[in-house]
Amino acid sequence: MDISPTSLLSGQISSTILIFLACFILKNSRGLKFVGRYAHIFLAAIVVRMAVPAEFKFTVTLISKRILTNLQDLMLYEVGMGGRKCSVGQALLAVWAVTAAGRLFLLLWEYIRFLQIINQCPRYQEQGILDAIQRVNQECGKRKKFEVRFAPFVQTPAIFGLVRPVILMPGTDYIGEDYYYILKHEMLHYYHHDMLAKAACEVLCAIYWWNPAVYLLRRAAASIMEIQVDCSLASGLSPKEKISYMECIVKAMKEGDGKKEAELLITFAPGNSSVMKQRFQCIWEGQWEQKRWKGAAAALLSVLLYIASASIIVEPYYDYELPGTFSDPDPETSFLIEKDGYYEFYLDGEYYGYCYEIKEPVSELKIYKSMEERFNEK
Repeated sequence: MDISPTSLLSGQISSTILIFLACFILKNSRGLKFVGRYAHIFLAAIVVRMAVPAEFKFTVTLISKRILTNLQDLMLYEVGMGGRKCSVGQALLAVWAVTAAGRLFLLLWEYIRFLQIINQCPRYQEQGILDAIQRVNQECGKRKKFEVRFAPFVQTPAIFGLVRPVILMPGTDYIGEDYYYILKHEMLHYYHHDMLAKAACEVLCAIYWWNPAVYLLRRAAASIMEIQVDCSLASGLSPKEKISYMECIVKAMKEGDGKKEAELLITFAPGNSSVMKQRFQCIWEGQWEQKRWKGAAAALLSVLLYIASASIIVEPYYDYELPGTFSDPDPETSFLIEKDGYYEFYLDGEYYGYCYEIKEPVSELKIYKSMEERFNEK
């Protein structure tokens, strides 16, 4: 497994294509119904592809003689910066690295600052809240302890924290079963490991800040997390209870008034009308039944798409001359090893360089598929 500038570029291109494919499927009602509860597997494959933009042994190299070659010439062009010369590629890499490091630092700082603010918020001590948490834990077969705090700076109920989850409640007066619906919704986010997925998306957005597709991925992941939690919660509700649950979501949405919350929060009713329509449809129809064959199919499809996205890497064309000077290499001790799109040249049994075209003075040498084939012949 190797990581290079071309594997990074190819990984971004293939990941972007997969993100657009995922967004198309999730916006289509039939596609959403088919992937259902297992859409997160597909999104996880995209996250892994972006996080590890490597080339593997099965990766095939394609040569681009125009676009990438011209791009490479631009990246190698030298410019003056601060009295020093560097290539355009080095300058862009420095800008990328500095900006990504800064955004990661701000993300960590925001997490720590938000944690400090939350710790100063008063706890909810009402018996109804504690009873609702215990009820949800019994239904889920869990024993996790959750803190519920009053946070007037949030517009809608939300959950925060990777290790010690805290449910944040705004100043809205909720009544009756509203507390149960809200707490179960946020607790299911934690039990579905949505906070970890949220953090992974935020890290990718910080690193690949220059790729607009990562923000689409973050939005798609947030939509799927909300819909999956809604379907899990509504699976055991009666039609009347489903209406009450949807009314609770609408109430929270109106209180939020479409205002944007902190990116580190998972909110109860994010202000997105198109996603809300999908959420209500899934809650009412209960169409996301859990079937093993769908889970297996989703996992297999995700693996195949990941392999397909990592199976091709595009590299620029090099009109490359082998280094140094030599003439008439001995065909008994010198040879070529065929690789994906190029050839490794061994002079007198020692690696000497590589080339993309076979021409003089190595045109008469024998070509092997691998070093093992060379040794077996001997």
